Amino acid sequence: MIFLAMFFLPPPPEELTLPAKGRGGVTASLVVRVAAQTPLPGTARVQVRLIAEGPADLKVEGPWLEDALSAWTVPPLQPSSHRADGACRWECTLDLVQVKPGVVPLPGVRIKVRTGDSEEDISWPDLLHEAANVRSVVEVDDPPPSPWPGRLGWAGLVAMGLVSIGGAVFGVRRWTLRPLPALPPLATALAAIDRLQGSTNDPTRLIGELDGVLRAYLESRGIPAMRRTGAELRATPHAEALAAVLARGEELKFAGVPVTHAQVQELTGEARNILQGIMEKEGRPG
Repeated sequence: MIFLAMFFLPPPPEELTLPAKGRGGVTASLVVRVAAQTPLPGTARVQVRLIAEGPADLKVEGPWLEDALSAWTVPPLQPSSHRADGACRWECTLDLVQVKPGVVPLPGVRIKVRTGDSEEDISWPDLLHEAANVRSVVEVDDPPPSPWPGRLGWAGLVAMGLVSIGGAVFGVRRWTLRPLPALPPLATALAAIDRLQGSTNDPTRLIGELDGVLRAYLESRGIPAMRRTGAELRATPHAEALAAVLARGEELKFAGVPVTHAQVQELTGEARNILQGIMEKEGRPG
């Protein structure tokens, strides 16, 4: 831009109308328009339109540019005037083209108006500092405070509460659903025998389950009970008593006659007595 002030002030309007000036019954106004494109880099092009209105005998001389003539050129003037209903309107447009690059002021503009015996000069010596009609400042109320900080604060508290409740529920659930400590082999065998004694399942199946319970217990003691029959286990140290129960169970399963619940109760009772005796002898639950 050609004017240093334009670097620091808001962009000028596309068209600026300066306040009208009156002299001897004549009213003159001036409109400034800055072109968007310039002929050369670092130069400017400004259009100045002058309007004078007065009585029918109005005569206008000029316009003349004041100062900075070496920095601007003006094409031949083509003023126009119109008279009707006892009034005259005169209009002239100046197309100012900057020919001297750099920061230069706009030239002042002057016209001379004549009506009857009156002759007056009307001038605009400094176009950039002429008073202009602008909209009055509109006072606006301060915007209301945003409700979002408070809403976000409450949302954060609610989120923290939900996380805390969720953590507490998860902790209680995990604590209540944690696996129980494993029972020692002897206690596990006794608990399984108690379950078999209270079961009403098929007696032959119960005998088979008892066989598995006793063999699992013997395996936990280092005795290879899964690969031997009850008769073979009778010669194994520390397995003689349970080996007899296993042998009797094998005889019931393979005797070819139905097994009764009474026989299951008798065999499970004998196995329980043996295991209970081992527990009392060792003086510990496992």
